[in-house]
Parts: sequence; structure tokens; C-alpha cells
Amino acid sequence: MTSLADLPKTRAEIEPIQSDGKRRALAQARRAPFYTGKLDRVNADRLDDPDEWRKIPFASCAKVDLASGKLVQDFQAVEMLEIPLASDSF
Repeated sequence: MTSLADLPKTRAEIEPIQSDGKRRALAQARRAPFYTGKLDRVNADRLDDPDEWRKIPFASCAKVDLASGKLVQDFQAVEMLEIPLASDSF
């Protein structure tokens, strides 16, 4: 667990953390079949520029056909693991 003393305290300390998170999020999204071809024009080196970040399409329920059952198959980029819930162990 991270202590409060270890948390970033200034914008200068927060920005690289956010920047890295954006790059990781884009890399993960590029692995998802749902985003195939939709992220080709997004430059990972410019994600801190709001205009570049806006190129990433929003995935709303209206854009994803939930009724077809393809949401889980097409949207996730990694295989789902079966993780027992805490309540299952009682």
C-alpha cells in the first residue's frame, strides 16, 4: 500500500504519471479487436496534446452492439480470468 508521503504532491510530479498512463491505455486499446483501424491515426508520442487525445473514439453502449454478445469478445484485449469473489469463499 502506498503511503501518503509517497504520493505525488505537485502538478510536475503528476504529469509524467498521467502521460505514462495514457500511453499504456492506448497500447491496451490497440490490442482490442473493437478498436481495429480506429486508432491508426493516433500518435502515441503526442497524447499529452488534447487534440491528439480527442482522436480516440469514445466506446459507448450506443456504438457497441450489446445484443450480439460481441462486446466481451471484441472489446477486451486480454483473456478474462475466472476470479472467485470473496463471498464465494464463505
